[in-house]
Amino acid sequence: MKLITPLIFLLATSSFAQIEGNSQKINQNNKPKYVLENATINYVISGDGTGDAVLHFDRNGWRSIESRNLTISRYGVTSTEKTIELIDGDYIYKANIDSKKGKKSMDKSWSGLLNYKSKEETLAAIMQSRGATKSGEESLLDKTCTVWQFESGTITELWEWEGVPLKIVKKLPGINYEITAQSIEELEEMPQNLYQELEMVSWSQ
Repeated sequence: MKLITPLIFLLATSSFAQIEGNSQKINQNNKPKYVLENATINYVISGDGTGDAVLHFDRNGWRSIESRNLTISRYGVTSTEKTIELIDGDYIYKANIDSKKGKKSMDKSWSGLLNYKSKEETLAAIMQSRGATKSGEESLLDKTCTVWQFESGTITELWEWEGVPLKIVKKLPGINYEITAQSIEELEEMPQNLYQELEMVSWSQ
């Protein structure tokens, strides 16, 4: 038994070591990414896709984790998937929990631009780099959202409140669906069960 326990601990530590992040350092040295220090946002998915999603974030938005359960009916075939996306500062992890496969990448747009630009200027620069144009403002959950329209890609419309995504409209071959925020609550704690699920994922660049 003395030989097995260290091995189990080593495997768990090795798996967890794949998840890197620098949100704590960025939060200490940079301006807030979101208007709220922390929150849990619950979403409903409607349209050709149905389901729910939950976004948790802390450290002024520099660390976030979203779980999404989606059921899609397309061409007479119904499929389901569970995905988790973790953003820890500049590090991004996107995983399909069903297949236990994920991709990790790095994006320094937010941390780099907020060093010398305002929140509004940073958002505009990021959206424009992604081919989006501002189409107006709408209200959701008593929050004034800036609405962005995208020329290409799977996201066709995004409603954001001071950077916080409150509504996403997606279009894929044969289906259209919306992810709409239903409530914004104070974060109790970051969900450790989602981190544990990510530890079982095989990552690629």
